[in-house]
Amino acid sequence: MACLDVHSVNEKIACLQNLEGEALEKQASLIARDLKGYIYANFSPDEFQRKLIDRVSSDVYKEYGEVLSQAFLNRYSVVAEHSTARAKCPKIKITIELEW
Repeated sequence: MACLDVHSVNEKIACLQNLEGEALEKQASLIARDLKGYIYANFSPDEFQRKLIDRVSSDVYKEYGEVLSQAFLNRYSVVAEHSTARAKCPKIKITIELEW
């Protein structure tokens, strides 16, 4: 299982973006229903990352999961990048670009 870093997250995003039809719908549904569980099922966070992940409320995961799910279903550009914020722990920033 991949570690939880920007490179691995972008690899997973690319895999999701290449899915078609029912396969994409299934993954998007899993993300919308349980983003935290999806993270644990697809990545291997270290102990510090686990503590941070477990501190986030279920409401936040629900909101983010729904947004990400819709982004994948609508084929929006989704990219993970290093956060520019200086912090003890490097953050992963997910950007969704909407084209009109």
